Amino acid sequence: QYKNKIDKQMNEVISNSKIEMDVNSPEGLLGNFICDLTLFTTTQLLKKDADFCILNNGGFRTSLPKGNITVGKIFELMPFDNQLVLLELDGNQMIELINYIKQKSFLSDSRKAGVPISGMRISIIGADIYRVFIGTKEFDNSKKYKVVTTNYLANGGDQMNFFKNANQIENTNVLLRDAIIDYLKLLQKQKIKLDAELDGRIEVSE
Repeated sequence: QYKNKIDKQMNEVISNSKIEMDVNSPEGLLGNFICDLTLFTTTQLLKKDADFCILNNGGFRTSLPKGNITVGKIFELMPFDNQLVLLELDGNQMIELINYIKQKSFLSDSRKAGVPISGMRISIIGADIYRVFIGTKEFDNSKKYKVVTTNYLANGGDQMNFFKNANQIENTNVLLRDAIIDYLKLLQKQKIKLDAELDGRIEVSE
């Protein structure tokens, strides 16, 4: 009885995607899509103040297929009960974060390469960070910025040590997995198919 109920829940189709989405470096379709929906959920649905979102490719355990997407697929993608948290970073912590993104952007040989972000654009030329935008404004290291991420990363997971001393504003108690499921259902209701593109939010050139 219980198993049937769970199977039924897991097999529920909650969305349809125009494309297959997977992780990549320096940016990938899956990371762009999930970071964008996380930032949207945080600012528009939860009405919280966040400048940008950062997650980790290692946290996405599979790709999202083209075609129908079930609840079970999202559990496969995101098996962990990671919650969305809001942190405030000062200029020095931001610089550490930007350098972390730079280092990971040069890797390409694993599912853990690259750093998925939203609300932020970084241009790297050679070994130098050429330009960073947060939202529509150039990064200013005298300012503080609010980021939404998972509690796992907020505690320094995946070597994101710059988060350990950051000021934790709030744990939303919303699971990232639930945020993804709810967003997909929202689009389904509006008859919108999933889509994503590489938009140059992280650019690496020689």
